[in-house]
Amino acid sequence: GRKIMKEYFYSVGMRDNRTDEKIHLRVWAKDSTEATHKITNTLFGYKGEYRWIGTSPIYENNNLIEREVN
Repeated sequence: GRKIMKEYFYSVGMRDNRTDEKIHLRVWAKDSTEATHKITNTLFGYKGEYRWIGTSPIYENNNLIEREVN
């Protein structure tokens, strides 16, 4: 019969170079290498389980988060 394939739920971590914030995305994959490639393909290509669906501002206490720039 057919071999049953399994995928596992991985949390792929990265760090924002600007803010040093840790970011974790979750993805189904057969192993950690595939999970990592799914995320990098998502961020830098057209494959993967995540896709861009829009951009929205971030609020804190019902106010847009802002900064002054020179």
